[in-house]
Formats: sequence, C-alpha cells, structure tokens
Amino acid sequence: MELCDRAPGIGAVQRYAGRVIVVESHGKRWRADESLSFIGGPVGVEGQWVCYVYFRLATSDEIAALEGQEAVENEKAQAYRDQKAAIDEVGRSMDIPPIGREPDGEILWEDGRHESVGYATKIILAPDGHLWSVTRDSSDGAFGG
Repeated sequence: MELCDRAPGIGAVQRYAGRVIVVESHGKRWRADESLSFIGGPVGVEGQWVCYVYFRLATSDEIAALEGQEAVENEKAQAYRDQKAAIDEVGRSMDIPPIGREPDGEILWEDGRHESVGYATKIILAPDGHLWSVTRDSSDGAFGG
C-alpha cells in the first residue's frame, strides 16, 4: 500500500524488502482514514489517496539491468562526494594571502546559485599551481568581495 502520488510507475524495477521487484499494476484508489496505519499503511496520511501496488519478482535480466543502473548512480554519487570533499578542503585552508582581487587562473568549479543576491564561490587553479577558494559577497550592505 502506498500514497498514489508516491506509487512507483507500472513497469518500474526497484528494490523492495531485500528483493528486486517489477511493478505490474496499481489497485483501486481510496482516501486514507485514521485506521489505515493499523492495517500496515503509511502513518499520518489521513485524507490522502492511497492504493495497493502489485508486483512480481524480477527476472535475472531485470536484476542485472537494475544493478548496472545502480552502479552508474553510485559512481556519480561518489564523484560528487569526492568533488565536495576537495572543495571543502580547499575552502578550509588557512593560507589566506591578502591579494585584494580574484587571482588569475582557470576556474575549476563555480557555484553561482546565489549570484542573484550577490554571493558566489569559485575554486581557481592559479598559474603557479595553487588552488584558491574565492567567495564574493557583493550583497547589499557587504563591504567587499
């Protein structure tokens, strides 16, 4: 049983309770009431649409495809964690010479998600091989970059 909004699509291959399953269909929708949690349904979803999700065990080909997809996703996640750790390490450095400007060099990484409010961060590889973590705060009331 699942919230209809969260129910996996028909044909979805996923892990469930230690097994790989394939969703075959959804049951009739109904509104959850306060007794739903007593029959194994989600807790605190009174008034929302729920349905049963019917599935079968996956074939060996479907399992292999899922495991391949999971491996790719794990590699991407590990690459992101490695990048985040490297960025954090450069940002924690206490080697902060007062150069008064952004150093010349290649921008290896840039986070401009908050640039509209005047805040941006970059990792720069200077020609001398040093990595710089540069944070610019040009928001209203900031005194410098």
